[in-house]
Parts: sequence; structure tokens; C-alpha cells
Amino acid sequence: MWNAIHKETGRNIKAYDAVIEFEKPHKEEWYCCNIHKYPVTPVKSHQRKGKLVLDHFRMISNHFCPGESDIHWNLKVEVAKQIEEGGVKFKFKKDKIAFIFKQCSELVERLEITKKNRRADVLFEFEKYSPTYGYGIVIEIAVSENIDSLRKKTIDWIKNRYSVIWIHENDDFKTIEIKYVQSLYFDIIKFCNDLKWNKNQYINWSRLYG
Repeated sequence: MWNAIHKETGRNIKAYDAVIEFEKPHKEEWYCCNIHKYPVTPVKSHQRKGKLVLDHFRMISNHFCPGESDIHWNLKVEVAKQIEEGGVKFKFKKDKIAFIFKQCSELVERLEITKKNRRADVLFEFEKYSPTYGYGIVIEIAVSENIDSLRKKTIDWIKNRYSVIWIHENDDFKTIEIKYVQSLYFDIIKFCNDLKWNKNQYINWSRLYG
């Protein structure tokens, strides 16, 4: 998990801040959240089997905090890392797309970014607005989350002119297909508030707004 509560101060601190702020962060007492208060400990960034593991907190008991699973967390990091390093090709249907993303100084700046009151698991914004793909690509990790929640998130992002990708646990990251291109779904959502075209709902909206 990214954040934990510092027991002494009650502050909610990100792991990469904790390892900088505290000389011996693992000697401090931390817990997962203000609801469950299960003990956790910070882990400094390192390489494991050729993959980058970022600063994070891990559980040190047999309890599980449902805020975010390790699988969900690790997938976010791995997807963002591969995109950042240029190891991912994007496509829509049969077309391959080359994007120019805004530069970030750290990988964590791609993760858990909030825009318009909606937080993305992974967000890569473009240098320039694209009439087709919008302001950027939002990646939602489809692990331990129901389909209705994913759809609501996707609708909100497309309303705000972002394209959306869903990543599942066993997906191959070498080539990622953009599932929801904002320019194709924006009008559907505008008239139907759904990801599927609803003729009857469209007729009702047309009568209201002409």
C-alpha cells in the first residue's frame, strides 16, 4: 500500500515520504488506516527479479486491510513502469498509436492522480490535447473491483475528456488496446449516461435538449 498512518503523530504519510523524513522509518510504528489499524512497516524501493519495487508499506500481521490488495498495487506500478520506459505499444483495433506524454520526474507522479474529483490508478497525460484521445490515458486496474464501479469511473473520465484502459491481472503489457476512446464514447455518455447506446434514452434527451 502507498500510504500508512504514523502512530505517534496520526499523520497519513506516503511511503516514499516516510523513508526520506525518518532516519529509521522501520523503527517507527505505523498502521494501515484509521478504520482497521493493522500494523504495517515501510519497505524501501529495490529491484526484485529484475522488476522495480517502489517504496511501499506491507502488512506485518495475518490481517488484511481491504483498502488495496498487493496484486492491485503491484500491477499499477508495473504498468506505469513499462509505459514510462517505452516498453508498451498502444493500439485501437488494428491501428498502432504513438503518444507523447508529459514528462514526470518520478514514477509515483503517474500513480493515484486525482482530476475532477476522480482518482486514476495510473494516469499518463499528453503534451497536447488530442481531439481523438483527449487529455490523456487513464488506466484502471480491474482487480478486486466490480464491473459497475469500473463503468462509473470510466464514464466520469470520458466526461472529462480522458480515454480509458482496463488492465486485468493476466494481461500482456507489451501491447495495450485502448478500450474506451473518449471521442467515440463522449456523445453516447452525454445522451445515455452509459457506455452503451440506448436509443430510447437518446430520444428522451433529444426532446429535452433538442
